[in-house]
Amino acid sequence: AEGICHPILLGNDEAIGKLAEELDLSLEGIEIVNLRHPDESERRERYARILAEKRSREGFTYEEANDKMFERNYFGMMMVETGDADAFITGLYTRYSNTIKVAKEVIGIQPGFKHFGTMHILNSKKGTYFLADTLINRHPDTSTLIDIAKLSDKTVRFFNHTPVISMLSYSNFGADTAGSPVKVHEAVSYMQEEYPELAIDGEMQVNFAMNRELRDTKYPFTRLKGKDVNTLIFPNLSSANAGYKLLQAMDPDTEFIGPIQMGLNKPIHFTDFESSVRDIVNITAVAVIDAIVDKKKKESSVNMIEVSQTTPDELIGSNKIPAKLYESVSVGDTVFTVNNVIDVNNITENGRYIYIDYTIENKSDKDFPTDAVNNFCININGEEIVYDVRADVYAKRFINGYSSKFTVEPKSTVTNYIGFVIPEDTKSFSVGYYATGSENDKTSIVLCDVSSSDFVAPPAGLIKESE
Repeated sequence: AEGICHPILLGNDEAIGKLAEELDLSLEGIEIVNLRHPDESERRERYARILAEKRSREGFTYEEANDKMFERNYFGMMMVETGDADAFITGLYTRYSNTIKVAKEVIGIQPGFKHFGTMHILNSKKGTYFLADTLINRHPDTSTLIDIAKLSDKTVRFFNHTPVISMLSYSNFGADTAGSPVKVHEAVSYMQEEYPELAIDGEMQVNFAMNRELRDTKYPFTRLKGKDVNTLIFPNLSSANAGYKLLQAMDPDTEFIGPIQMGLNKPIHFTDFESSVRDIVNITAVAVIDAIVDKKKKESSVNMIEVSQTTPDELIGSNKIPAKLYESVSVGDTVFTVNNVIDVNNITENGRYIYIDYTIENKSDKDFPTDAVNNFCININGEEIVYDVRADVYAKRFINGYSSKFTVEPKSTVTNYIGFVIPEDTKSFSVGYYATGSENDKTSIVLCDVSSSDFVAPPAGLIKESE
């Protein structure tokens, strides 16, 4: 056993036991839930009441919901929705269209999005690539493509890569003014305007996406100039699904992981009907990481915050902490400076809000970060808390909701802000920066130290908790 998770199988326990005996497989440590057995009637009824109440304004009745609890997808997703399970793997013997419908009804789509999608990860000799949307959205319109781009950005960062995104089509940069290229072009325009720091461009053909020299020579204006694309967003499901399956068929040694769900409220993941044992183990490992992140965020006593209708300058003054600031701390050719540490104190019962603004000066000829894994570190009462896009998996305590992009262009300076909540009993804390990677191997620096004696009284009404 790999020890990845505690598995729960949904099905007839007698049939599963008989099959396992025929195949000489051990079921030790595996919980089997026969969802259709009379012993599960109480749980089916409880799930039905919850689902009927949740979807009462969408025509759902208790009787209809109760009938649906005899279906594996409904029952399994309700286990996750109610906390009886942490994640759900489905799809092996189920029509995707039905699974997608159930996922929307039971789990729902994350706030801020109207769509969800899936991604496949391709590990090849040339490198690691992320392909989306490979399963869910058949004929995406502009708004769908925008959601897929935003979800892809988030997911690629989750796997410790900096996304360089190409949105694909059969035309290049507005050459075709009709059909699907227009939707892609509009999506790119929106993403570039709303996320100016994100490396994304298109629409473009695959050969230009994958050949940096060809792309830079032919289209020197592209935002991807000098960058190697690692994320490919296809214009529709036909091209995405056919594309990754073609690559898989041409080189069986290339490893594909997926489909990885992006955008649902809980860890629900899918498998292909031709999935191998290794494929199922891989997607289970992804689901476990996803579940750990989700669970730890909810348990955290340290939460990111957002500042409502205010600027750092409005917080500075009587609320500025006389903290010990370590100015001009260098990591290679990059200089960090903490400008202010502001104590906003107990606006809610969750703890003491701390707000920091800092400056990063990149003196090098490359974007910062390059291939390093970049983290903010907060040390509270001697306990280190690491934040980065994957730190939720490893850290002892966690910071939620901070998704600020962290790229500083060559020979430029950026001022940014970070907010967090510390427990009420905090005696002292320090904030630092930690990097790992070929260029910044295990570099750790302290940016500021604060003692509880430095805490000050709060102004009113400036802070609200992020969702």
